[in-house]
Amino acid sequence: MRTRGDLLIWVNRLFSSSNVDEALAAEQQITKIVADVAQNFDGSEPIVERSELAPNSLPKGTKDYPVSRLSDEQVLQLNSLLPWAAVTLDEQQRHIGSPWSDIKRATPQSLVDKRHVALNKVYPFAGKHVLEVGCFEGIHTISCMSLGARVTAVEGRIENLLKTLTRLWCYDYRADVKRWDLEEEAPADIPSSWDLLHHVGVLYHLSDPVRHLQHVLSRTSEAVLLDTHVATDAAAATASYEVNGQTYAYYHHHENTSSPFAGVRDHAKWMLVEDIEQLLKSAGFNDIHMNSDRIERNGRRITLWAFKK
Repeated sequence: MRTRGDLLIWVNRLFSSSNVDEALAAEQQITKIVADVAQNFDGSEPIVERSELAPNSLPKGTKDYPVSRLSDEQVLQLNSLLPWAAVTLDEQQRHIGSPWSDIKRATPQSLVDKRHVALNKVYPFAGKHVLEVGCFEGIHTISCMSLGARVTAVEGRIENLLKTLTRLWCYDYRADVKRWDLEEEAPADIPSSWDLLHHVGVLYHLSDPVRHLQHVLSRTSEAVLLDTHVATDAAAATASYEVNGQTYAYYHHHENTSSPFAGVRDHAKWMLVEDIEQLLKSAGFNDIHMNSDRIERNGRRITLWAFKK
């Protein structure tokens, strides 16, 4: 069975196609996917999917979420209204949202992120102002707020803003959600500063990561949580570009802009770890902790904390 993700990609290509042949090819692919999906329904009634709650998957201290008061029929309607790409659970173990595919974001995600729990032990979130760069569908937004933070969540894609606002309502949270295309200058309504920069899964989608980092780090007063893909090593960083008279090597990564997991430009620059660390130090973040440095399916990825002394 073709995935829901495939369908959304081809629909996007159909609407953005620049000539008749491209549009026809996209229309043919959509027809094939729809026919494949239809065979699997076989006239059966749609049902709300349920999964067992994982330990600590819901924020503590809050009961009777607004989404839990919805009927199964209303949850089905909620899940069909937006192009969801991730799933969380309510107190009745019902799926809120839907997976992107059978293999990507296919299982329910915890609303209490383990990276936040670990950082919270050395840098308590309570009372802190967090800038969340790339809020996607609001899952990390809720996790930060469940630990007591005030969150400004920014996102460039309109559909992700809507999904974030909807998921926040589902679990009775309120955040300051704003649109910001991170490839452009910050809009005037973005706060001038924040305590913690939450930068997870975004930097490796940007075509100008150096200027972006310089900008957001200059407005961060205390700490950084950064999780990103990077160039494997200097040998892999075969391209380079110049920012303010300094040259930065990078790995050129193609971006499929029709995917909600991609950036909004046709390529991204994956930086060298040493350049990221130097940018942090130049902004005053001299206390850097490399929490994870691993090889994933798409390449090398790191998670680090950085603090101003």
